[in-house]
Amino acid sequence: MPTEPLVSIYTGADIIQCPFHIFSDTMYVISISYGDLKRGESITHRICCIPNVAANPRVRPRAKVPLFFTATGQISRRDCYLTQGGWFPNYRKMPEIASFWLEECPNLASRLNWLSMGKTVRVLTKHFDSPHLVDTSHLCNLNADQNKYRLQLVWEANPCQSIARSLCMYNHEGTREEVPKSLDNVDFNAAFEVVFTVDYMQEEDDSSIVLFASLLRMFRV
Repeated sequence: MPTEPLVSIYTGADIIQCPFHIFSDTMYVISISYGDLKRGESITHRICCIPNVAANPRVRPRAKVPLFFTATGQISRRDCYLTQGGWFPNYRKMPEIASFWLEECPNLASRLNWLSMGKTVRVLTKHFDSPHLVDTSHLCNLNADQNKYRLQLVWEANPCQSIARSLCMYNHEGTREEVPKSLDNVDFNAAFEVVFTVDYMQEEDDSSIVLFASLLRMFRV
């Protein structure tokens, strides 16, 4: 059987976008799959998708259709690395990585939407043979004291990219915003809509699954 093509999130003709908090109530949950985004010698990068049914998949298989998720909330002050320096400002041998936690806005509509986050996370693990062994703590966690969910977004630069030049932040009008130079420049009181995929990396000899949200772009709303 021919090898299934890699999933494309930039040039693919088919993409499905859905708010994260309602995904568990959509028709797509019955078709959840994970397709290969990158294949290396020892590690594979997979992304949450749904199948792309071809007329004769044995002859000409099609790449799976990637799922783009959206969520709206505020940037949390906890473990915020949404700056031009990112995680490793003094260690340039590592790829530049930015990350932050998104949390609900202080209004009732946002509160109700975020209460559904946990349901979607549970749905995303059902594809695996042992859902209870899938680590979702890097994707979403619950503050038990406040009964509030947080969603972690991670953005990693390609070798020729930098956070300052390549991380896609936009204002209300769709104009590119400057990535904050330091935490003093992060607007923790503003609402942002984020667009992301749900991914995991797996080594050849490792059965563990750690889900994470890979940030594509974010908009001030």
